[in-house]
Amino acid sequence: MGKIKLLAWPVLTAMLLTGCTSFLEGSYEAVSEHRFAAAEETAAEVITVHTYAALKSAILSMVRDHASSGVIRLQNYDGDPSTDASKAISEVWQSAPLGAFAVEYFYHEKTQILSYYDLTLTINYRRSKEEIDSIISVYTANGVKERLENAAKSFDASIVLMGSGGILEETFLRSILAAYYKENPLAMLLPPQMTVGFYPDMGAQRIAEITLEYGFETAELEEMLAQLQSAAQSVADEIGQRTPEEAVAAIAEVLTARVSLREEDVPDSGKGRLAATAYGALVENTANSQGVAIAYKALCGLLELECAVVEGKLADTVHYWDMVKLEDNWYHIDPMTANGENPVLLWTDVNMLEAGYTWDMIIQAEG
Repeated sequence: MGKIKLLAWPVLTAMLLTGCTSFLEGSYEAVSEHRFAAAEETAAEVITVHTYAALKSAILSMVRDHASSGVIRLQNYDGDPSTDASKAISEVWQSAPLGAFAVEYFYHEKTQILSYYDLTLTINYRRSKEEIDSIISVYTANGVKERLENAAKSFDASIVLMGSGGILEETFLRSILAAYYKENPLAMLLPPQMTVGFYPDMGAQRIAEITLEYGFETAELEEMLAQLQSAAQSVADEIGQRTPEEAVAAIAEVLTARVSLREEDVPDSGKGRLAATAYGALVENTANSQGVAIAYKALCGLLELECAVVEGKLADTVHYWDMVKLEDNWYHIDPMTANGENPVLLWTDVNMLEAGYTWDMIIQAEG
């Protein structure tokens, strides 16, 4: 973003007469001052302001309405009109979320007419009126989570949120969909790749423009999600009515029998990502430990068993497993350790540590 340039009227006139107009093409403001000019009639609606706060509010109102031009009259003004206009425009453009998000540059002229100033604004936008209208205001962390989760469940390509910098924080935003997917693996096919842009970069208030990339067309995503839900229900029906102890073992046995375990590392994009999802385990029958653990969680949900996915390490390699609640106690279960020779084991923390598993116990306790 360039610096504000103050151009005296004779200099501006000379530049225009010689065809030199490139100074209007960048992301900056050009200002020309007319002192003691005669009053001119204008068809544009005039907004009258008396304070600096009202001046900034009027400029923001023009941006919100996607107005291309307008006149703001500084009358009986409590401040210095000759300097406050440039200052207010700069603050709206660089510090106000809406200005930083939507405006390419401002061009303005100040005209002193007897006892007041008319500020004529021309605004060039980098966003459409529809993009401005689509901005969603959020006020709490739960509000951010709800909006972002709903966008991902609908396979939306983007969402734009406006709120405090405390809740629109990148690490928090990126954690939302990963956590939601672990808790609701049949509501989303996979957590999308996220790109986040902030306007302004820092500040008490800002806009977060969030782009979501799924790697598949919407119609494909909808079809694949339906396949996943059908496959999961089929396995749950196959297991049928059992005691909780029998059911947690049966889920592990089914997954072990049908899933071909693959390496932990999966690509960041493309179909290879599906190996880390319930779709990979239950539809394609190939998954890493994350896909198996999430599939186990999905099946527990259908059988009304309380379950949580755990991310940790086994032999210094990233590894996922589950915890299940039986009566009032939580037990660890690694679904891929069950086979004909090794029955399903429900392990305590001590058992897991002795077997070489490690994880963040504080996070797990909070979860």
